Amino acid sequence: MMNRIPEEIIDQVRNSINIVDLIGQYVSLRKSGRSYMGLCPFHSEKTPSFSVQEDKQIFHCFGCGAGGNIFSFLMKLEGVTFPEAIIALAQRAGIAIPSSEWTQTVESPEQLEKQTILKAYESVSRIYHHLLFQTDYGKAAKEYMLKRQIRQDTAEEFAIGFAPDNWEFLTSLLTKRGYSAALMQKAGLLARREYDHKPFDLFRNRLMFPIADSEGRIVAFGGRILGEGHPKYLNSPEHPQFNKSRILFNLAKAKSHIRKKRQVILFEGYMDVIAAWQSGLHNGVASLGTSLTEAQAQILKRYADQVIICYDADNAGIEAAMKASEVLQRIGCQVRIVRLDDGFDPDEFIKKFGSEKFLNRIQDSLSVTSFKMEILRRNYDLTDEQERMEYISAMLDQISTLANAVERDHFLRVLSEQFNLSLEALKQEQKKIFYQQKKAKNRDNLSRNRNNSINNGRHVPVKTLWPAYHNAERKLLALMMYSPDWAEEIMNKVGGNFNVDEYAALAAHLYQYYAQGNRAELSKFISGLEDESLINIASRIAVEEITEDLSSREVSDYIQQVLNYPIWLEMEQLRQEQKKLEKQGNSLGAAQLGIRILELKKSMKPLSTKP
Repeated sequence: MMNRIPEEIIDQVRNSINIVDLIGQYVSLRKSGRSYMGLCPFHSEKTPSFSVQEDKQIFHCFGCGAGGNIFSFLMKLEGVTFPEAIIALAQRAGIAIPSSEWTQTVESPEQLEKQTILKAYESVSRIYHHLLFQTDYGKAAKEYMLKRQIRQDTAEEFAIGFAPDNWEFLTSLLTKRGYSAALMQKAGLLARREYDHKPFDLFRNRLMFPIADSEGRIVAFGGRILGEGHPKYLNSPEHPQFNKSRILFNLAKAKSHIRKKRQVILFEGYMDVIAAWQSGLHNGVASLGTSLTEAQAQILKRYADQVIICYDADNAGIEAAMKASEVLQRIGCQVRIVRLDDGFDPDEFIKKFGSEKFLNRIQDSLSVTSFKMEILRRNYDLTDEQERMEYISAMLDQISTLANAVERDHFLRVLSEQFNLSLEALKQEQKKIFYQQKKAKNRDNLSRNRNNSINNGRHVPVKTLWPAYHNAERKLLALMMYSPDWAEEIMNKVGGNFNVDEYAALAAHLYQYYAQGNRAELSKFISGLEDESLINIASRIAVEEITEDLSSREVSDYIQQVLNYPIWLEMEQLRQEQKKLEKQGNSLGAAQLGIRILELKKSMKPLSTKP
């Protein structure tokens, strides 16, 4: 069962949190007229198209179409339900939600399954943590932690635990507590034997690291085996609440520190994050050993302007850092890369050289281009004239890809000083390479435009030019959102006769909203919409349209356009039939249709003409 939160509590939460303050914690906003603009957190863009209107307490992105109020924003950003968004925002506002006042409603099977999985993970995390510190099971694991220099206060902070070397310990315990073995297998806590299909513990003889989502709810585990065994590190398999491409280890604890600095340090694994935390760096996260995905990059961009990549200093780590930097730069993040000594990962570096030296390396992180210059140098013998020229040519290729002219000039000067070369000559060569790259890029773009299969269904967004009746219906909806008096007049004259299905649905919701005695409050109206597409349309209409300046004559014209459109459509259909009859030589039938067309034309009320 789930409880429905009282409407007055929802109103109190909505009125207590300013949407600009909320979204400003995730998106860098700048005042632009009556709106605040920023880069959309829901899709990749370089030019701000994300609008937040403080007076209406709504947001809308003109790029991807997302829109809504504070609840919609948190639901889309964090992937939570409407009640979860209310509870999270109520906690931020310091508003208590008295459960005794809630009314009961039946949950969906999906919601029950989600709650059961989250409850199981929370319970198992406590069990593993207890086994590590309160039982003899954890003796070897504690010795391993001591060897890896993981302090007890850190283990408490990260709720580290231990899974005993037993095939049925957790299986038996979960069964006794009433959990379905099939669901626990689906959740990735248990596995199933092939030969008899019986469940068994997935994690055995491992130091356990809980993996939480952005709200701090445990959704998976990472386990490091003690002693010999394969694999050394084992993560939970994906399940309905755990998508590796959208989870970043330690984000829940780190995000407040990230927001303050507008900077995040990106590691490859949880041991690196934990070692950095002990060193005093609390703004570190990890991508769980997988390549950084665009979804993870978008999450980082919500909290930080700058991402510092701190991966292993081996070839695989360098290659992964290069790929991650490309993903991050593509969505507009400032990126720097930490240079560690050859062969070290961050955890090993801290243990060997200490926290202070590691912190200095973080502070001395390099721009992506500087890092590439350093890596490229390793591949060439710069004492050899031929290889030196090849290195310079490779660097000019890299410099030519830089969008910022000042940055290009800076690295050209670096090359000039390093090799005592003419800056003018380097600039000329770089320009030649730049135009060659541009020509090749234009050729590729032309090829993509000619080949629809390459485009994979993608399209370039263009400014929407609405048909007259579309525009009229949007104007009327904007008026209805602005004033219950306009809504009543439009209801009396238009009713449900909107021609666009989505607009007719919005009009019906507005009629009902005002009939319940509500005042014109767009954010509250949006809270009552369950269809995401309607929320997006409502927010876009409210953001785009200016209703206050419309005259009564203009409103009458919009109403008439809406009412005239079905008549016009019927006339067009009759004209097509009339042409067919004329081609067939049926003059009588064509004349009869002509009379009907004239009757319809007379029934259409003319629009006002300006004097």
